[in-house]
Amino acid sequence: MVLAKGATEYHDTAFADKVKKLAKGTQISITGVEYSKSGTPRFKLSNGDYVTTAKASWRAKLVKNVTNYYTVKPATKVKVKKNTKLYKDTAFKNKKKSVKKNTTLKVKGIAWSKGGTPRLKVTGGYISAKKSISKKPAKAVKANYKASTLQTRFIKKYANDVYSVTKKYGLYGSVQMAQAGLESAWGTSGLTKKGHNFFGVKGTYKGKSVTMRTAEYTASGRLYYTNAKFRKYPNAKASFTDNAKKLKDGPGFSKTYYAGTWRSNAKTYKKAAHALVGRYATDPHYDDKLLSLISKYNLHSLLD
Repeated sequence: MVLAKGATEYHDTAFADKVKKLAKGTQISITGVEYSKSGTPRFKLSNGDYVTTAKASWRAKLVKNVTNYYTVKPATKVKVKKNTKLYKDTAFKNKKKSVKKNTTLKVKGIAWSKGGTPRLKVTGGYISAKKSISKKPAKAVKANYKASTLQTRFIKKYANDVYSVTKKYGLYGSVQMAQAGLESAWGTSGLTKKGHNFFGVKGTYKGKSVTMRTAEYTASGRLYYTNAKFRKYPNAKASFTDNAKKLKDGPGFSKTYYAGTWRSNAKTYKKAAHALVGRYATDPHYDDKLLSLISKYNLHSLLD
């Protein structure tokens, strides 16, 4: 279902415990109807919260598979992913001109056809609001540091890759950047130079690996050294992406093994860092090291 106007989400059917405001066009997953003590019906959401059932709050007509469309203004600008058409009207009967792939358009908002199909209202007319037609331009992350050091140059170089990858996979960019810096010695380690491996991820990547000597810790915290195979990547972003996939998909035997690092579960980057200890890393002080780097280089403000 899609909101026809703004509404409020609540924790309870009495509408006494407010959660947040919901914007016009927000897509809502409804699981059922429950009633307040006074007998007023409320829609129950998939997350357990409640919203109004008032007809005026909801769009009466909706295109099939509306989840494939933008129903809330996605950004101030979008980039067209493939050739499309610009129309004068929401019914798409009066074509104005063709729009070529990779064209950037200024978005004014969302408009709807009479049949319930959302359109992107852009400068000069309307285009399809299908997510397959356009995308939000990647955010440009600007890391501004007074001093030019090995660490700040590393952060500036990889900030955009880390931001885009962690945003896509629902992780904290500050944590991944701190991991990359710590485990690669800010890009100077032999593993990073030989295999573009910034996170010390073991195993093979598309059949490629590098054998390196590495430090490990026993369950009691004793340090020892051993040789191990590490994944070899074609470039830095492939390493960031593979690391993110590992945290989201798990090591194989459990998809939720690293669930404590997900933004949906870890309400702060600090909790995400704590969740890596004992699962991703055997170093009992791994989280403290990451948090120290995040604080020192202001990575939370930059990447989260």
